[in-house]
Amino acid sequence: MAFDPSIYEARRRALEQQYAPQAAQARFSREGVTQSTGRSLRDLAQSYDKQLQPYQATFGKRGVSAPNIRSGIYKKGLMEFAKQRMQSESDLQQSMLRELGQYDLVEKQALDAIRGGNLDLEAEKLRQIAEDAQIVMARRAGF
Repeated sequence: MAFDPSIYEARRRALEQQYAPQAAQARFSREGVTQSTGRSLRDLAQSYDKQLQPYQATFGKRGVSAPNIRSGIYKKGLMEFAKQRMQSESDLQQSMLRELGQYDLVEKQALDAIRGGNLDLEAEKLRQIAEDAQIVMARRAGF
C-alpha cells in the first residue's frame, strides 16, 4: 500500500472529534458543580444566619445570657453552633472538590486517549513510510 496522508489525517480528525465532546462535557459539568455548590453555600449561610438569633434567644430564656452577661454555657453553645456551620460548609466544599476531581479525571483520560491515539497514528504513519521506502529501494535495486 502506498503512503496516503489523507487516511492518517482523517483518523487524526476522528480522534479529535471523539475528544472534543468529552472535554466539553467535563468542563460543563465542572461549571455546574461549582455553581451548584456556590448556591448551596449561600443557602447554608442564610439558613445559619436565620437560626442564630433564635438560637441565642434560647439561652436568654434559660437565664444563662443577658445584656452584658455571657455565661460559659452560652459561649460554648455559640462555639458549637459555629463549629456546625463550619463543618457543614467544609462538607459542601469537600463534596465539590471530589466531584471536580472526577471531572478532571474524565477529561485527563480523554486527553490521554487522544494523545495516545495520535502517537499510535504517527508511529503507524512512520512504519508505512519506511515500508514504502523499502519497496522503492528494492525496485531500484532490481528486485
